[in-house]
Amino acid sequence: MLSSTSCSEEEFIQNGKLTLSGVEYLLQFKRFNFFDNTSTVILFIITLPFIIPVAIFRLFLLFALFGSGLLLKKYFSVNLENYPTIIRIIYFLCLGLYVKSDDNLNSDPIIGSDSISNERSTVILSNHNSRFDAILLANLHQCDSTYLAAARRSFFAKLIINSGLCSRSMEDGIALDTKDGREEWRRRLNSAYRRPMLFFPEGRVVNKPDTIITFQNHLLQGNKVSIICNKISYKSYFLDHTQIEIPFFKPPYSGFQNKLLWDSIIEGLPFLISLVTVVHTDFIGRVELNGNESIEEIDDYFYSIYSGNGFNLVPIDQKLVKNIMQCLYI
Repeated sequence: MLSSTSCSEEEFIQNGKLTLSGVEYLLQFKRFNFFDNTSTVILFIITLPFIIPVAIFRLFLLFALFGSGLLLKKYFSVNLENYPTIIRIIYFLCLGLYVKSDDNLNSDPIIGSDSISNERSTVILSNHNSRFDAILLANLHQCDSTYLAAARRSFFAKLIINSGLCSRSMEDGIALDTKDGREEWRRRLNSAYRRPMLFFPEGRVVNKPDTIITFQNHLLQGNKVSIICNKISYKSYFLDHTQIEIPFFKPPYSGFQNKLLWDSIIEGLPFLISLVTVVHTDFIGRVELNGNESIEEIDDYFYSIYSGNGFNLVPIDQKLVKNIMQCLYI
């Protein structure tokens, strides 16, 4: 296994292109394939004549629901996201997503302070398996999302917001990659903000199952906050859901305008052309921070919870990974 401490950036990137060492480094937490094994390829080919018309039907139905949501929100002030059961049905019909959620909070162990204050903000913390995590979990748990600033500029994000499918969580959410967003994040943590906030401490999508990368816990340090730890995983039949990234090659649409639109379309394809994708999400622990914990103590809290639930930690240099990913597909 390569580590960022054993190799310099020059070994991963040469002349603006990713090297074999760079690909090997990313393969610790990324996947570049759609199929788990040969049998899933065969099953996908067998079901393809049925899947193609289903995918077309799903696409038309999705845009019909976007239109209906726009009308309901504009003329009747009805937000579909206020009805989580309806949202789950929409996800299943339009994307083949079946959500299984185990929310047994009362049985979860509490790490940190023994007392839970109602005057604390609540953060729902989760591993990050897909770009769809923010939408799915925000709707499921009725919480405000944290995201990259570019997310709100994408074509589908605008549709989702305007149609009311996930508007409040995005409109009241926070772009943590901006200075204003980080200041608002800390303000909410200090003021016992009324709604839970969703936070992905890894900062990027990790495709490999049961894998987490270095958490960015500095955003939690120095605050009194109640944190609920969540895990999420996807199992698609038969096209594996993954972010499409091909080593050494930029995607063919990289020079197009509205690249975020094309990114969203490409990543949404596995959902459309899979028979069904099972999304399993459940709570695995709770942490109470008093504001006086060190980064090392916070790391120990979270890593002990996730490692105790079958996750393997891959330590990374966040800045190095950002540079590698930009070289890969931007």
